[in-house]
Amino acid sequence: MYNETMYLNYTDLNQIENRILTLTNRLKQYNPSTPTFSSKEWHINDFPYIQEIDRIERGVKALGDYWYKPDGWIENKVWLNGTETEQVIKSFSFEDINRWIVDLDLIEEVIGDNTTIWNVQSFVYWDQESDIEWSDN
Repeated sequence: MYNETMYLNYTDLNQIENRILTLTNRLKQYNPSTPTFSSKEWHINDFPYIQEIDRIERGVKALGDYWYKPDGWIENKVWLNGTETEQVIKSFSFEDINRWIVDLDLIEEVIGDNTTIWNVQSFVYWDQESDIEWSDN
């Protein structure tokens, strides 16, 4: 995790973007309506403008919206709203990247490498008896 004395490096942004892209592509297999994440490859002299920060934030948010927000999920920040002339300037800090890391860690933990994602609907009538026996087949 980051603290106020640490610097955000272009490699940090590349790592975050790669995690979002990997998780998004994995989830798109099971939920095709998941928005595509357009990642950027950051270089040493690139500056993270607010539009880029917002794009990353929306990528993390989409994972929670189209998959699952586990316990501990930290709600996302809205960076851009209104028109360009009415934008409120918000500061980006170590807390923002830590929020991304926490949320991505939670999603990765839930999905895991061996998780099967089911897309089914079940109807269980708890108050009715049935003659059907449980089967592990």
